[in-house]
Amino acid sequence: MEALRKQENLQSKMTEKEKKLINLIRKIGHGEIKVIIQDSCPIRVEEFKKSIKL
Repeated sequence: MEALRKQENLQSKMTEKEKKLINLIRKIGHGEIKVIIQDSCPIRVEEFKKSIKL
């Protein structure tokens, strides 16, 4: 129960850019991304490579 509260608290403190980054990571599934961070906040994904396992 306490772990759930901590997770909810963490999510409530996330910025919109952080939420967008997490969603992008989940959509990619496998691969690499390069994230540009400024003032402890992600501002841009410069490059991402999607990798598909065969």
